[in-house]
Amino acid sequence: MRSRSSLGQSRALRFALLLATLAARSLGAQTKLDVLQARWEAGKYDSIVQPLAVLRESAPPDARLRVDYLLATSLCRSAMAGRRSLGVQLLGAMQYHYGAVLGDSARAWLLAEARQCDAAGAGALAPPAVRPVTLVARPIAEINISGGKSFYDACGQAGAQGGEAMRINRVITTDVLAARLHALGAIDTAAAETRALLAGFGSDTAIAVVQRRFVIVSLAGHTVKDLQRIGETLDAYRQFYSRTYGLRLPDSVVTVLLVPEEYALRRVAERWHGVDPGNLVIGYSIVSDLSMVAIIPYKAQGTLAHELMHLMLSYSYADAPAWLNEGLASLYEVSTILPDSTINGLANWRGPVLARGGRSRPALDSLFAASDAEYRGIGAPRDDFRRALTYAQSRYFMMFLQDRGVLPAFVRAMRSQPFVVPDSAAGSVRVAVPGSALTRSVLASLLPGRDFAKDYEVWLARQLSSLPASAC
Repeated sequence: MRSRSSLGQSRALRFALLLATLAARSLGAQTKLDVLQARWEAGKYDSIVQPLAVLRESAPPDARLRVDYLLATSLCRSAMAGRRSLGVQLLGAMQYHYGAVLGDSARAWLLAEARQCDAAGAGALAPPAVRPVTLVARPIAEINISGGKSFYDACGQAGAQGGEAMRINRVITTDVLAARLHALGAIDTAAAETRALLAGFGSDTAIAVVQRRFVIVSLAGHTVKDLQRIGETLDAYRQFYSRTYGLRLPDSVVTVLLVPEEYALRRVAERWHGVDPGNLVIGYSIVSDLSMVAIIPYKAQGTLAHELMHLMLSYSYADAPAWLNEGLASLYEVSTILPDSTINGLANWRGPVLARGGRSRPALDSLFAASDAEYRGIGAPRDDFRRALTYAQSRYFMMFLQDRGVLPAFVRAMRSQPFVVPDSAAGSVRVAVPGSALTRSVLASLLPGRDFAKDYEVWLARQLSSLPASAC
């Protein structure tokens, strides 16, 4: 990964999953969801609980918020015993998962709905005051920003940190984003359309390469051979993520755009996605049209490996806690491919951040328990260093699990604890919110008889003691 910091690295911002139209595969799920919402609007709550819980497992990630809202409000109005308490739990879980991307009014609606549901006891509840489209009717809902890269100089010069949404200059509609998605068999069409979209940005000299499932377009002076090598490496990471963690991408082309510097990135971001990433962000990814944009003037590509992980998590583990999502993605921003095709994360600039933080590093339990909004500092006074410290702790804890040989099992075990679980026998659902207790339970099963928190501190001390004296 490349950045403009003195340590030459960058950091990741993840913006959670909102409504967008995806590939043809998602249209069936959207149609079913429309039918279920019509029954929800007709007040037929009990009849749609189980279908919604089942649909959630196959719906595209951008539809999860809508599904969860319909499901939670239906549970609150169910006539079946025990369902109302599940509705309260699910509304709380929604604030945990979606708090970072909901506006203040939407968060207030969810909280009010949860309180009303909890206070009603066995009494009847009025229909929900808010329809799902209202809940997410913000400009950013039209574009799903999966990640963004800025940097933090460990020696104290702060760059932009995660948690703030990129500024939306103009809304790119879901229809436009959906039109950019192409099946793998139409990859040449995707390449041609991407070049056409870049008209006026030096596209006459841009080089476009089709490599595996990637269309890679460079405005940064790369050669065809450079781009082929980048494509092969990206596909090696994709295969590793799939093989090791069970993650996947949809059967659509991934578009990768490489630019030489910040000004070019801001111009392309405005033209392509209608956003202004600011002058410190060096890359971002959009799940809605499966694209990555990054400043890659040379051949280093850690930022792309990082953003690819975000895209794959979006499709395969949309409920991943923010600390796990950011920690796992950032693990591979500096990494090496071994002869057996295993990929290992290596020490990077986040180590000096942790060293500088000392005892002010966030405790693991607070990391595990943080909601998305809390993790990203949404609604809190801006503190760049604290945010950098939180992300660094996430990354190095993942590296610790990697070194202990349990990281793949940990991620798969966490994925096996779904957010909403259909219970066909009871005709209902179960709700599981990732948190400190759940995470500790998974870790205890993988590291039996060990105090993983103390082991991590010992391991981290060794890592930090090996930092060069010139680190800061």
